[in-house]
Amino acid sequence: MAEREAHYKLNLPPDTFVRVPHADMRAFVAKAMRRAGLSRERLELLAGLLVGNDLRGVFSHGTRLAARYARAMRSGRLNTSPAVRVVRGTPASVVMDGDGGPGYFPMIEGTRLAIEKASTSGVAVMMTRNHGHIGAAGIYSRMTLEHDLLTFVTGGHQTALEAGMPVCLPAAGSPMSFSAPAGSEDPLVVDFSPVYDLRTSPHREQIARWRARGGARAAVPGRRHTGRSRPQVGPGGPRDGCGPRRAVGDMTQMEVPA
Repeated sequence: MAEREAHYKLNLPPDTFVRVPHADMRAFVAKAMRRAGLSRERLELLAGLLVGNDLRGVFSHGTRLAARYARAMRSGRLNTSPAVRVVRGTPASVVMDGDGGPGYFPMIEGTRLAIEKASTSGVAVMMTRNHGHIGAAGIYSRMTLEHDLLTFVTGGHQTALEAGMPVCLPAAGSPMSFSAPAGSEDPLVVDFSPVYDLRTSPHREQIARWRARGGARAAVPGRRHTGRSRPQVGPGGPRDGCGPRRAVGDMTQMEVPA
C-alpha cells in the first residue's frame, strides 16, 4: 500500500501573506502580553524572542504563539507574575523553578547562570521545572555562542506522562538544539523537533505502525499532572535505553570545547 503524502509543512512561507514590519509586530505582541497581565520587563523579552524566531524563519515558534500564550495567561493556566527562583545549585549545575509561568523566563535566567558556571568549571548542566512552553530550543543554545561553549538543549514539559504510556513517547515531541562556536567562521546551530520530520515524511504511517507494534509500556510514578504543574520530562536516565524517565524538567548542558 502506497504511503499517503504528508500535507503538514513546517516553517515554509505560505503562498499568500501580509508583510508586517518586525518593529510593528513586536509592539503588537508586547501590547497583547500586557493585556494578558505580564510585567513590562517580561513582555518586552517575550515579544522580542517571538519576533526573533519569525525573522529566522522559525514561524512555528514565532509570533503565531502569542495568542496561545495570552489565552493561557488570561485563563489562569499560566502565572503572569512568576517568582522564578533557583531551587538548588552546585559549581557545575543549577535547577530552576518557573513558578507556573511561561517557560522562557526560567530558561533564560538558568542559561545565564549555567554560562557563568561553565566558564568557571568547564562544564555545566541546567534543569528547569514547573513552567509552560519554552519556545524554540535554539533560543538558549544561541546564548552560549559568544562565550565559546558547546551546548545541547532539550525539553519535554508538554509530554503529559501517565502510567501505561509507551516508553518512547517522552522523546517524541521534545525540541532539541545543538550549538558550537567556530572561531572566525559562522557558528553551528541545529534547532529542531524530531516529531515534525515524521509529519512531512512519506513513510510516517509506516513508522507509526512500527512504533505501535513495540508494545512496551512505562510505569510512571505519581499522580497525573494538569494545569500549571504539568510533568517535566528530563534526562532521567532509562536503564535499558528506552525505559521510564523521571518527571524532572527541561535541560541545558554546555561545556568548554577542548
